[in-house]
Amino acid sequence: MLRLRHINPGAGLCFVLFEGVIALSALLAFAEQMSWWGVAVLPLAVAGMVKLNDVIAGALLRPAARGRPGGGQGRRGEERHRPG
Repeated sequence: MLRLRHINPGAGLCFVLFEGVIALSALLAFAEQMSWWGVAVLPLAVAGMVKLNDVIAGALLRPAARGRPGGGQGRRGEERHRPG
């Protein structure tokens, strides 16, 4: 759903994060620390932060790949094999 490319949280972590955020937002709403519309907004905000983290991780990985000569790939995009 978020189309994460650079980070790969497992299914268990995704479940715990999603259910935990819903439980936390419901708890805050029951304690009247937050409005009821926040129960829907808080999970969306967390999903946005996870996507932003993925984009930043990708941006930090790209300069490292550019710093190596050839980027570790051959002419057609295959991996170079070192004899040895």
